[in-house]
Amino acid sequence: MRWLQKAQPELGITDRDVRNVAIAGLCHDLGHGPFSHLFDNLFIRSLQKKAGVVKDFWSHEDASIMMFEDILNSDETLRQLINQEDQALICSLIQGEVIPGRAWISEIVSNPRNGIDVDKFDYLRRDTQKTNMNYCSFNHEKIMKQARVIGD
Repeated sequence: MRWLQKAQPELGITDRDVRNVAIAGLCHDLGHGPFSHLFDNLFIRSLQKKAGVVKDFWSHEDASIMMFEDILNSDETLRQLINQEDQALICSLIQGEVIPGRAWISEIVSNPRNGIDVDKFDYLRRDTQKTNMNYCSFNHEKIMKQARVIGD
């Protein structure tokens, strides 16, 4: 996000915004179980089915928010660093909720519009590297450094 802060000062991106987006990015996947989406989509749903739960209520984002809030509630120093407004923004970014008047910031961590976000960049790079697959010519750093906000 620092690249946007420098490239587009008119957006008014503060150091606090940069920090909050970084925290949201780091906490976005806290709620995944082992084997990530496989766990979420198969194991959790099978437990719901066995329990007779019809409504699909589980999401790793919900669990990530619960874990993030629990971490904040258990540490006084963190609570002093991250106020209620910051906490609400971080939780919205984890959830992929659109921030009114700043929709573009909602698209960085968990993009509700088209799914292209730093979460995908992270796992594309990590998973292809860990499985010894060809990483192709996908250059997420170049994309991020050349990204610009147009409109909202």
